[in-house]
Amino acid sequence: MNPEPIVEGGEQSIELDACSELEWIVVRTRRSLYDVIVITGETGDVMLRGGHFVSGFRRATIGGSFFGGGDVKPGSICAGCRLEFCLDGKSFVTSRIESVSRRGRLQSILARKAAASTMSQRTPAYGHDAIVQ
Repeated sequence: MNPEPIVEGGEQSIELDACSELEWIVVRTRRSLYDVIVITGETGDVMLRGGHFVSGFRRATIGGSFFGGGDVKPGSICAGCRLEFCLDGKSFVTSRIESVSRRGRLQSILARKAAASTMSQRTPAYGHDAIVQ
């Protein structure tokens, strides 16, 4: 019997083919944290970072989630399962997924951070905002 997934503010599962390009997904497993940026959801092509073997973002392919007993759900990331991905021609299987959540599109996140950075560089001058250069 599989243990119940722990879903902390996340979703039970994410189907990669329903993700937009550059969507950022965070996967917390029993032992590690992974950042996944979707390149092409239909094929499972992603940029992956996390775990013991992937310190920086690397190109990988997500095969799907293993439910145990040989049951696989291709192209999905499911809480309560193990995630299978291929990196540099080698297959890896994570510890059990505890939570999975969407962070948004990478471009949107970077744009918000850039705007926040620009706003923090403004100083009041003569009653108006001025950009410090």
